[in-house]
Amino acid sequence: GRNGDALAATAGRLADHLATHPEVTLSDLGYTLSRRRTHLSHRHTVIADGVADAATQLAALAESAQVFAGRTAAAAPRVAFVFTGMGPQWWAMGRGLLDVFPAFTESIMRSDRELSRLADWSLVEELRRDESCSRMGETEFAQPANFAVQVALSEQLAHFGITPDAVIGHSAGEVAAHHAAGLLTLEEAIRVSYHRSRLQQRTAGRGRMLAVGLDAETLMRTVDEFGSRVSVAAINSPSSVTVAGEPDILEDISRQLDDAGVFNRFLSGKVPYHTHFMDAIRDDLCSALAGLSSAHAVVPLYSTVTGEPLDGYGAGAAYWWQNTRATVLFEPAIRRMIADGYSCFVELGPHPVLAASIFETAGAQRVSVLASQRRDHDDARTLLSCLGALHCEGREIAWDAVHPEAGARPLKLPSYPWQTKRFWNETPE
Repeated sequence: GRNGDALAATAGRLADHLATHPEVTLSDLGYTLSRRRTHLSHRHTVIADGVADAATQLAALAESAQVFAGRTAAAAPRVAFVFTGMGPQWWAMGRGLLDVFPAFTESIMRSDRELSRLADWSLVEELRRDESCSRMGETEFAQPANFAVQVALSEQLAHFGITPDAVIGHSAGEVAAHHAAGLLTLEEAIRVSYHRSRLQQRTAGRGRMLAVGLDAETLMRTVDEFGSRVSVAAINSPSSVTVAGEPDILEDISRQLDDAGVFNRFLSGKVPYHTHFMDAIRDDLCSALAGLSSAHAVVPLYSTVTGEPLDGYGAGAAYWWQNTRATVLFEPAIRRMIADGYSCFVELGPHPVLAASIFETAGAQRVSVLASQRRDHDDARTLLSCLGALHCEGREIAWDAVHPEAGARPLKLPSYPWQTKRFWNETPE
């Protein structure tokens, strides 16, 4: 609709129409609304599994005192894909999209074929394992699986018409980000993911990681133990850092923070990422990635190694060693992205974990953060909700991919309410 009232009235008219026309099919309804009607400034998305479900949601929207709908800006927002790091993986991730969404499935199969050239295990088999025998708690399997799911989500969104204006990856998520930006081919990215995870698995159980609700500078002034045995593993936002290293020192830091009333929580991961424990795998990692270099970025990439835009690199082994060992500079990179005009962030991963950090870094500046997947939620509904939210933000959707024309029948639906005078603004457009 042209305004909130018109949008609510449109929803009400559609709900009434569906109640009196039981012959309407969901595919015909979706096809007609998406491809045969004008998409105006105020929008709302319905994700439905049947006409009755759609009618119920439309009626609720019409009756709602407050209409939750996006209004397109003069220009659609600049969208950044954010590829999550380790942590949000879980045993059933992507299960509801595999064999259901063709672009997602084909991408997973391509990653499986490439990984099979290096690994003695099957990516697809790991993604299909039951919870009782899942190995997603082990970084050796979780990192390549996360990578494959992230790439598949990106390719499914591209199939629906959504491509990023820029990309960023958090730690292990940088591998998928570099592939999405065009720096690495799929074969090269899987090579990085496989060796990075295989070698990091050797350090499992040696150290711990602690999330702390302080900025890095204040934290380092507050506690004295930082040095060769404890590192700042990640700077995620102005008041969120992760420290990692020797378990006994981290226990002491945790007690100091408890005494000071500062939030802190040990993370469940087994690998002490971005610490001195990584030094033991440096030579093997550099050897495994010897000769690797990148192409130039075709999509702007913001590096969480440097905190700045990155166009490419000649020495891939050196870059990925820094990615493995150095502090993750997520906050500086996000701050730079926001300054450069990116205001809509889509998290690509099995579960959103970076939204709070992005919002906090943005401060008073308006941004939106959308999840492409959520743990223990319906995978298809979550992905389509993300797509619908992007449409409400003003992004163009490839409706021919969402609602193909084959077999669809255009419907005669109620007219727009703004065709009557009371739904126009005081000054008609």
